[in-house]
Amino acid sequence: MLLLFIAMKKMKQWDKQAESNQDLMNSLQGRTDIIRKMIEKRMLRRPMIAGDISLSQLKYLPDIAVWGCPEGMIFNIINEYIQKQQTEIYDNEDEIIEEIEEENNAFEGNYHNSSLYPKALIPYVHYRLRKEYPDFAYLYTNDLINEFYNMLKQIIL
Repeated sequence: MLLLFIAMKKMKQWDKQAESNQDLMNSLQGRTDIIRKMIEKRMLRRPMIAGDISLSQLKYLPDIAVWGCPEGMIFNIINEYIQKQQTEIYDNEDEIIEEIEEENNAFEGNYHNSSLYPKALIPYVHYRLRKEYPDFAYLYTNDLINEFYNMLKQIIL
């Protein structure tokens, strides 16, 4: 009986955590806060670069500036990747990355069909960093991108 009570209590905690995580993803402010955490993780792992803000300044950085950081782009790619992974429409990772790239090209007005981009998540994030944030691409290691992926996956799922 005691084990049943403990299990039920734990399940309620997991439900509350899931609701809390879903609330984060459903609001713009929640998503912005996640990106701030991603920026903080990067800043703690990599030495400060010229023009970078300090950790104490990060919480006062305007939301629009937060979204303009490389982490904003990384958040969008990984979030979209995880969302697409959850559907049963795509057979493999290649198709998910291809769809993300097509949506990105349409958004940017580039309608050429280039197959020169990588077809796996982490190499694709590196590709987009080199393309959109070339001066900062070196800051993002495979481990850091993987850490972002695991963080977002935990929040989304």
